[in-house]
Amino acid sequence: MLRSRIIRGIACLLTALLLITALPSRSLAASVYNVQATTSYTYIYKSASTSSTHLRKVTKGSVMLCGIAKGNWAYVKYDGVIGYVRTSDIKAVSASASQNTGKTVESDGASAAQPTETTQTETTPGTGTTTVRTTAVVKLYKAMSTASGYYGTIPKNKTFTCLSIDGKWALVQVGKYKGYVLTGGLTTIGGSAPTQTAPSSSATTTPTVETVDVSKVKGVSCYSKATTQLYCAASTSAAAIGTLNIGDKIIVTHAKSSWCRVVTAEGKVGYLPASVVSKTKVYVNGSVVLSDWFTGDIQSNFKVGSNVTVTDVLTRQTFHVHRRGGLYHADCEPLTKADTAIILGLYGGSTSWARRAVWVAANGVTYAASMNFMNHGEQTIYTNGFNGHFCIHFYNSRTHGTNNIDPDHQSAIKLAFTTKP
Repeated sequence: MLRSRIIRGIACLLTALLLITALPSRSLAASVYNVQATTSYTYIYKSASTSSTHLRKVTKGSVMLCGIAKGNWAYVKYDGVIGYVRTSDIKAVSASASQNTGKTVESDGASAAQPTETTQTETTPGTGTTTVRTTAVVKLYKAMSTASGYYGTIPKNKTFTCLSIDGKWALVQVGKYKGYVLTGGLTTIGGSAPTQTAPSSSATTTPTVETVDVSKVKGVSCYSKATTQLYCAASTSAAAIGTLNIGDKIIVTHAKSSWCRVVTAEGKVGYLPASVVSKTKVYVNGSVVLSDWFTGDIQSNFKVGSNVTVTDVLTRQTFHVHRRGGLYHADCEPLTKADTAIILGLYGGSTSWARRAVWVAANGVTYAASMNFMNHGEQTIYTNGFNGHFCIHFYNSRTHGTNNIDPDHQSAIKLAFTTKP
């Protein structure tokens, strides 16, 4: 037993001597100290050579523990990985600098890509607090969704405070950061997984809602082009923190894939599907929407091949039409013989170029529009008693023959918009 201990001691001593031989002096400091990455990213190498294996990618601002440095290389430890990093990519920092990145929550590219968040506070169900330890490297998320973005990573074997449990999520306090961690990567100090605290009958889970000063927000002014929920994270499974109506003004601070991070006119921060965000002003009068034919969402709701319900503004009679095509406006056909008979009745029994104000209900949105009923051109329906097709115009749509905005159609559209159903 004594002999084996002596052998292990000699082995450790030889390992230390080899490290000192490789890097016999230190240019950054005289003992173990913190260093911080200063470039957008750098690598921890297996040996003091850029041709050696990359052990870990380290992003700007990350704090590492440096034991020795000489010339172009420093021997460091970061998130359990030990290796070499170029001294030109780091700088010595005080121990307090690790509060922002390395030892509590480590900054990385994923969180840096998100807009700047303010420190959040919230009330959550549960009583008391529990000290927990990570069993692996975990992410500290901004909300109870992996799509919400995260502040950074928490290293393995890090201890901190768990405030409450909600299903598979734990609300934790790590240094100055409060966020959510998946409970699968946690254990209590006693060795068992944290258990969910049952809320009282009157307690409800309240999602975190961040508010900011709108006057100081930088972004792109846009509008909601549909009535939609405002989510606390970039996922429809995330908690809804508000409702936006058609035409509500928003500021888009960050857009990624199919989601936008937005700030409402009241300063509330949340996420919207990109499909409901428009750069063009959408006007609303009651339930009637005045939307631009080319830049609004009409053509995504009233697609070629779709059927919609049309209501005549003056008589309130309804009928159904089919959109067969049209680039500058919608080329439509009556869906059935019964629909043809209703429209003919509006026009005194004959086809006509006269404009009529109508409301077009497409995919849950009612648009102000104008139509004529002169049959011309091609058709796709041959059983409706109508030869050819007719035209339905919307705000700023144009004629196919001259590519001009028709003032009579636009006047009828204005009437449809200013008249409430």
